[in-house]
Amino acid sequence: MHRLRFILFLLFIAAALDAQETVDTVQGAVSYVSSRNVYVKFATTQHIAIGDTLFIEKNGQRLAALVVTNKSSVSCVCSPINSEKFSLSDPVLSFGIKETPKKNDEPESQKREPDDVAIVKVPEDDDATHSQKDATPAAKPIPRRNKMRAQLSAASYSTFSDYQDNTTLRYAFVLKGDRIKGSNYSTDNYIVYRHTPNSRDSLRNTLGFALKIYALSGKFNFSENTSITLGRKINPRISSIGAVDGLQFEQGFGKRLVAGAIAGSRPRLSDYGVDFSLMQGGIYLGLNPKAKERYNQTTLAFLEQRNGSSVDRRFIYTQYTGELLKNLNVFGSMEVDLYEKVHDEVNNSPRLTNFYAMVRYRFSRNMDASLAYDNRKNIIFYESYKNYIDQLIDQETRQGLRASINYRPVKRLTVGVHSSWRFQKSQANSAKNINAYINYSNIPGINAAISLSGTFLETNYIHSANLGIRLNKNFWDGKISSELYYRNLNYRYTQIEKTKQQHIVGASLSWRLYKGLSLYLYAENTFDDENFDNLRFNTKLMQRF
Repeated sequence: MHRLRFILFLLFIAAALDAQETVDTVQGAVSYVSSRNVYVKFATTQHIAIGDTLFIEKNGQRLAALVVTNKSSVSCVCSPINSEKFSLSDPVLSFGIKETPKKNDEPESQKREPDDVAIVKVPEDDDATHSQKDATPAAKPIPRRNKMRAQLSAASYSTFSDYQDNTTLRYAFVLKGDRIKGSNYSTDNYIVYRHTPNSRDSLRNTLGFALKIYALSGKFNFSENTSITLGRKINPRISSIGAVDGLQFEQGFGKRLVAGAIAGSRPRLSDYGVDFSLMQGGIYLGLNPKAKERYNQTTLAFLEQRNGSSVDRRFIYTQYTGELLKNLNVFGSMEVDLYEKVHDEVNNSPRLTNFYAMVRYRFSRNMDASLAYDNRKNIIFYESYKNYIDQLIDQETRQGLRASINYRPVKRLTVGVHSSWRFQKSQANSAKNINAYINYSNIPGINAAISLSGTFLETNYIHSANLGIRLNKNFWDGKISSELYYRNLNYRYTQIEKTKQQHIVGASLSWRLYKGLSLYLYAENTFDDENFDNLRFNTKLMQRF
């Protein structure tokens, strides 16, 4: 029965792909979110080049959030710089220098370029994945604004298999206000409630497990340089420590120097609840860029975290983000622990415990490359709706060395290679991964985008090959976005000499129904050589105010 439902859904999407497309662009707004990329529409992208950084405004601050990896005349495919979560229609800012358009610019009918790596799962909005340790770049003050945004959503995530069926209901509320009604008060709230009907696990439906408060804070600006924040909030200048439950104070000195302090607790790791036995506090200094110089920002902090009355961590944190040289963007963060207690013996020798660095260089409008190294620890996801293979790739490739290159040899055609290598002296947890893709953004006759990709993963316990094809198309003046895809996966478990093959067929549709009201549908069916049949069907209704 669930296979019949899936086939009917595929037929509906196929009918949508056959519809005539007329483009209605939205300037500087998120148009689509996949598991790895963010699509942003502009009235024109003549002033944007591949490798440029895009920004968001958050609580009176300007944050570097996205890097352009591909583009058409009206749309950009972007890779997130950090763990910021995006939703449909979120505003995005570009501050590039406007260039004279070339004769071979792509036609205005091009709606969106495809994602380079991952399969799009719109109902599994990436805002459903939250990490205890974010990497949000530091903030840049902006002039006073009067802006309020709210969002209500209800979603269902269902799995139908030969073994059991399961449905999780998710309700989310988002309210963000910057300088509300011209006042000095701002607020940031993000609350989620998840419920699994008829679950055998009684813990899953307890309030502590089901309710997740990712943000609940109020901010008051005494002046343009002085502010105080109360509640649960991730400080963008020291984002690696995660959320702070308590008080945050910040004071600016002139236009460049900023000093701040935090005092409060940190969320409990098991369920992200408030735990006053996990106290933390510290101070930090920040340096903003000079007027009219390249965007760059630096933070240096000293922090202490406790567990009960005992010191848990005492460390120095530093963070840098900006355009170090022309066309060279850099982001980095580092933690150096200054305290360790083993068998009642205290050691204050400095130890590098967390490090992340990313360098991206734009060679030209058509080519960019990046290199990153990541050894951050304690990444905890409190919500994730990805399938097994995507979770496996994310888990095995997050730490280690990563490199990528993207190139557009001719109009509408983009190719790229992404690779990662996790290495250890003992070779106990090594992993290698390589992904290659080819995107063509406008198939003649149907005005759709097609993408071919291959991902190969090798670890100590599994070797996998993932080949995929994907077709994307917008229609009805851009109000509906649709996708069809197929993936062929082959696994080889090295320790038990077992092989497995899977076929994954999926489709998704997002529909802007009316003035901020959107509907998302997503279906994915997995078949394997052991006759296992698994259907995932997700729906989401979202109202933006």
